[in-house]
Amino acid sequence: FCAFSAAGVLADGVMDFDVLAALLLELPEERAAAHALLSVGASVTLLALEVAGGISAGELRDRGMGEAWDEYRSLRGLDEEGRLLPEMAQALGSPGVLRYEAAARVGDEEALPRDAEVSEGHLKVSAGGELGRALGGAVVLSLELPATLADALEALTLDRREVRDLLFVDEVPIATGWRDSERVDLEDLLEDGDHIDLVLAVGGG
Repeated sequence: FCAFSAAGVLADGVMDFDVLAALLLELPEERAAAHALLSVGASVTLLALEVAGGISAGELRDRGMGEAWDEYRSLRGLDEEGRLLPEMAQALGSPGVLRYEAAARVGDEEALPRDAEVSEGHLKVSAGGELGRALGGAVVLSLELPATLADALEALTLDRREVRDLLFVDEVPIATGWRDSERVDLEDLLEDGDHIDLVLAVGGG
């Protein structure tokens, strides 16, 4: 059973993450199984980095991956060379290994300020493959901005049933976006004039 198959059953709505995780971990109940599976995966990955002696951050930057690496190590409790920080080393093998990720998500929430100006704006949305064909090419979307990518996907699919069937599973969007070569997650804010390339989770497997 491979990671591609796991992505497939989740993206196709065959089962949710807690059910899948409970089966893989042979847990008697599904509650919190997804969190347990994520902590196992994080522990194994971090332990592999520690055993390997870290990673060459300079080499990653030379390959144009410096920004992604900086984000990863800040989420996972690593120093600049990929070695575990002491507090993260103590958390290996426990759900606490996800503490850094949870803390970063809370700290990075890009909530819209109460006094932020919202006005009519335009986004250009495009995609490749089946989604691009369903869109019929790049789409210029009019909506109140700033807005999150999740809000933009709702507006995009309002009168496009075929597009919605591709972008949503059980009313939950399964796409991420890219803007100027940087990833845009569902909670990230979009501004007037942004051009968003949508990327879907891979189904099947």
